Amino acid sequence: MTNIILKSNFQSHQKLVLILLFVVTFIIGSLVLLAFFVGESSLSEWRVGDFIVLMFFPLSIFIMLNLLSKNGIVIDNNQLFTSKFIFKKPWYKRKVDMTGMTDISILKFNGKQKFMFVTAGSPDKAYSVELQKAYVLNEKHTTKKLLFEVNNEEMAQEAVNKISKEIGLNFEAYNPRFRSRKRR
Repeated sequence: MTNIILKSNFQSHQKLVLILLFVVTFIIGSLVLLAFFVGESSLSEWRVGDFIVLMFFPLSIFIMLNLLSKNGIVIDNNQLFTSKFIFKKPWYKRKVDMTGMTDISILKFNGKQKFMFVTAGSPDKAYSVELQKAYVLNEKHTTKKLLFEVNNEEMAQEAVNKISKEIGLNFEAYNPRFRSRKRR
């Protein structure tokens, strides 16, 4: 089994919001959980709202797992999976349907990402983003399936080289060959 760990799911400003959300839900959830186990009141005295707030603790654990997770690829027995990793261990895998797929390619995209907190003061503030997206393609390149996307070109090239070597896909430039019609 080959694991290719690529990048985090979130940008830095998204991580900041999730960290703040984790801290709030963890503190509230822990206090209510502590009151649930140590408190002298019986379950019949608890209201529905108390049980809803009690769910903040598992929610905080879920937020922390998402913060620690990274995207990647798993190759197992000549099958390709997209995966999420925590501490270099895959915990969620999804099989990529490789029926009819013979090639792999990297497409480059340039774009703008708006800042999360600055848009209220200046809605047009953004920073440029260059993404490298890897796709598996059929023979004519008319069907493509996204494998992963990263910001680093070297990381994308290294991952595609590993995948093409392990699976036996051809690395080619994206060039769809549609059938042309003759005009009369």
